[in-house]
Amino acid sequence: MSDLSITIPNFGVQTPTQKPPIEMLREAARTLKQQTGGVVEGSVFTSNPGRSNLFRHTFYLRARSLNDYTYPLFYVWHNADLYPANLLEAGEPQSNAQPCKDDTELRDKLNSIFASHGTRQLVEALMAQANT
Repeated sequence: MSDLSITIPNFGVQTPTQKPPIEMLREAARTLKQQTGGVVEGSVFTSNPGRSNLFRHTFYLRARSLNDYTYPLFYVWHNADLYPANLLEAGEPQSNAQPCKDDTELRDKLNSIFASHGTRQLVEALMAQANT
């Protein structure tokens, strides 16, 4: 009889050469929570649309004290290679998606979203309502 055993390689934990998008989004969520004293949090939901090889991350603003109000701020999607990743602000047409060739480009575009007038206004409105 022949040996029918399957050999699985030891994958181990490798240090990625670039920071994965999900790690950046989780980092942003933690920072937002710290800077708002926990009043407004970031929440990241990851899905696999259409059973494809895509990872689609939705970044939500969340205010627990407002009946767990959530607002999708932006979406990031990529395949298993991590980069290029695509970034799309919520409410924008798909054609406005911004490609990010690496983690530096993604970080710069995320910083722009968080610094934008619209994001600041929304976070401040959530904080004002939550603190009443």
